[in-house]
Amino acid sequence: IRWQFTLCGLGRDIGQDVSGTVQAYVEAANKDALTTAVAKATTSQKTTEAYTNAIDTLKNLEATQAEVDEATEALK
Repeated sequence: IRWQFTLCGLGRDIGQDVSGTVQAYVEAANKDALTTAVAKATTSQKTTEAYTNAIDTLKNLEATQAEVDEATEALK
């Protein structure tokens, strides 16, 4: 499970729009595959730069889809 909390705009600050009429503040990347890769990381992978980068990318609300995809591939 991945939790994302909104601070303002009913989710607009994390790339969501519940009303369907207002543009989001940011375009959120799909982090599902990266979240799965981090969850499946082995003990030895958790000491690598790729793992650290993956965690940082997951934390970054403004990470682009390209950055997320790159971090996912590096962790595999």
